[in-house]
Amino acid sequence: MQTRLRREELALTAQEAWEIIRQGEIGYLATVDAKGEPYGVVLNHAVEGEEIFFHCAAKGHKLDNIRANPRVCYTVVGVHQVLAEKMSAYYRSAVAFGDARIVTDDAEKRKGLRLLMEKYSPGYVCSSLESPKPDLRTVVVAIRVDRITGKRSADKAD
Repeated sequence: MQTRLRREELALTAQEAWEIIRQGEIGYLATVDAKGEPYGVVLNHAVEGEEIFFHCAAKGHKLDNIRANPRVCYTVVGVHQVLAEKMSAYYRSAVAFGDARIVTDDAEKRKGLRLLMEKYSPGYVCSSLESPKPDLRTVVVAIRVDRITGKRSADKAD
């Protein structure tokens, strides 16, 4: 589902927004804690289907927030160039909304970690992932996206 933007002529298609997220090196995860306090953090991510995967330590602020409120927002800026002479910028970005869940199934956890390794360390073989009883202490989180938007700037880069 795509949410309408105020300036519809700048909207990207859902497919274009997904491509920005797939290709993006980093993204920005926004969560809210049990008291309603927002929190944002920069992450690496990988995509399969309409899910975004990331990994993290077993304890921390973002996991506490996800346990308290699984609704999250994930933003990726695909390209950004300041156009100083126009007092503007050229950009393409995507924002995904959905529910985050901590992956508990070992097979799905391995899948998420493999996706991340394939994206960020192609060719690297992690022996612990191939073990029948892997040591998977890292946490894998999957965001099931239910809304996505993409936007481009009105100004073009030269």
